[in-house]
Amino acid sequence: MHSTKRRYRWVAIRRAMMIVLGGLAAAACDPPRPLPPGAASEDAAMVPAKVALPASGDVVLVGGWSSGNKSTGTAEFFDPNTGKFQPTGSMATTAGGLSAALLESGSILVAGGFGGSSKFTHKGVTTTVKGSATNNLQLFDPTTGLFTAATSPLSTPRFGATATVLTSGKVLIAGGFDGTGTPLNTAEVFDPVTGSTSPATNTMSTARVFHTATLVGTKVLLVGGASDTTGTPTATADLYDYSTNKFTPTSGNLGQGVGAHAAVLLNQGPDAGKVLILGGVSSTGIGLSPTNSIEIYDPGTETFTAPNQMQDLRAFPSATVLDNGDVLIVGGFAYFSSSVNSTTGSLMSLFGSTLKSAEIYDPIARTFTCVNPTGKVSGGYFCPAAMSMARAAHTASLFTSGPLAHDVLIAGGIGASKPNSTSTELNEAELYDPTTNAFKKTGSLKKPRGLHAAILLP
Repeated sequence: MHSTKRRYRWVAIRRAMMIVLGGLAAAACDPPRPLPPGAASEDAAMVPAKVALPASGDVVLVGGWSSGNKSTGTAEFFDPNTGKFQPTGSMATTAGGLSAALLESGSILVAGGFGGSSKFTHKGVTTTVKGSATNNLQLFDPTTGLFTAATSPLSTPRFGATATVLTSGKVLIAGGFDGTGTPLNTAEVFDPVTGSTSPATNTMSTARVFHTATLVGTKVLLVGGASDTTGTPTATADLYDYSTNKFTPTSGNLGQGVGAHAAVLLNQGPDAGKVLILGGVSSTGIGLSPTNSIEIYDPGTETFTAPNQMQDLRAFPSATVLDNGDVLIVGGFAYFSSSVNSTTGSLMSLFGSTLKSAEIYDPIARTFTCVNPTGKVSGGYFCPAAMSMARAAHTASLFTSGPLAHDVLIAGGIGASKPNSTSTELNEAELYDPTTNAFKKTGSLKKPRGLHAAILLP
């Protein structure tokens, strides 16, 4: 059983978790900070006049929260041949908690995000926030290293939304908070031909923020997410059908509401073709806490089952299907606890820690095993440390070819070298090697990033 005697240190989980836990509604209406004279964005001065260009097989990282708890508009890429990151072009606006998708053309679509900054204080758990969700809609061209605005921006500012490439080549952009901090049940579809979006015919069954969206066949499964200004996660799910441009609720619901979780489509074992939903935050009645729950969605019956649990509690983890069909689950927030004022929706308390551990889900045996299972277990966790840095809200990218084929790049996030230390945005990156079942450090990011986006170039 997990230790309940653990002494927690306050963790500045920054704007990302504040919004999930209900802090946005009272604060997101402040105007954005003014930009320096002549700057397209607050990061423009950091981008060289002649930008480096990523190549096929590189991983492009865009936006996120960065140093000083400010959103960034910069981008960089990881070169698997050198093991190093290089800066490339910058967006015209800053964006943390944005969504991104790889288009058939090879360009990267970047949508929404929060532009601004926040200051988190321990005493009284207060924040000072400047900025709001944006209607940012830009395209990154790897051949030039530059971002250009789409024909028209998003119809609604969105932060904490999802972007899913449909079989038609269009992109479904769903949910998120709007510019006033209100969770959205709407969606819009980006058409690469016109360079603009059009609304879905109807709305989702409930508002969703920090939910998951998984392409299953020709439909998109949207699961969970924060559904109101207190961050309460929903147990509902919707299916989007691009042929009708409509949402319909699934026949069954999750066993419990979750948000800030992960979801992957399984391709091996008795559940091949089904969706594994794992971790996240759930409601405890007085606040929100991480969970180690998993559920499996069956597209045939549109229902969920809960056959097992992860070893550790994980919110904002990453989940990656490896080449052998196993699922690598990395990091996450654990043991944080929160309480929310039910009248005002404001955050009352927040403390916890991030994880250095990882686990492997075997879809055939339906079991979880710790990476580095013989390591020293401490602090009430089940899995021992596997990485050199504890992290959550990071990105995980599987290399499909090249010198690091089959490896997974774990980049940035929010965390610390000591799991119980005050968390901050990270510039550290590590590689998971499935042949050794171990992590190793690689080059550092040019800029710390948490809740950013990462896309592998084909």
